[in-house]
Amino acid sequence: MKEKFKRIIVILYFINLAFLLLWGKENQAKESRLLHSKLMFIFLDYSAISCSLCLDSFLTLCNTLKTEKGENIMVVGVIISEDSEDENRAKIIEKQLRGFAKANNIDFPLILDKSNIFKESHFEDSIILFDIVSKSVKKYKFPLDKKRLKEIIVKDK
Repeated sequence: MKEKFKRIIVILYFINLAFLLLWGKENQAKESRLLHSKLMFIFLDYSAISCSLCLDSFLTLCNTLKTEKGENIMVVGVIISEDSEDENRAKIIEKQLRGFAKANNIDFPLILDKSNIFKESHFEDSIILFDIVSKSVKKYKFPLDKKRLKEIIVKDK
C-alpha cells in the first residue's frame, strides 16, 4: 500500500509540473501545442555525472535535443542526490549544476530534487517521455544506445 501511495504522489507531481510548464505563461499558442507535444523528464543521479558512459549519453541526448527537438518537446532535468536535504550542500550542488549546464550549453532547466521525492522511485538515470500525440508514456535508461536515442527524438510529421 505504501508503494502504491508513493506512485500516486509521483504521478500527481508529474501532472502538476506538466501543467505548470505547458500553461504557466499567458501564451495562447501553448494551449494548442499541448495536443502536439511531448514532455520529457530526465532523471539523473548526481553521481552519474562522474560515470563517463552515463555522462556521454546524457550530453549526446542534450546536443541532439538542441538540434532536433524544435517546439514539440519540453524538457526538464531532475537531479537526484542524497546530499540535497542538507541546505548548504544543496546550494553547492545547484551552483555546480548551473556551471555544468552553462559549460555544456544545456538549454533546459536542471532542477535539484531537494525533497528527495524521486530518491526511491527507480527513476534515477532514466528518461520518462510523455507523448501526448500517441497517448503513451515510455521509460528509457541511461546510457542510451543510438536506437533508443533515435526513438526518443522522432520528429512529428
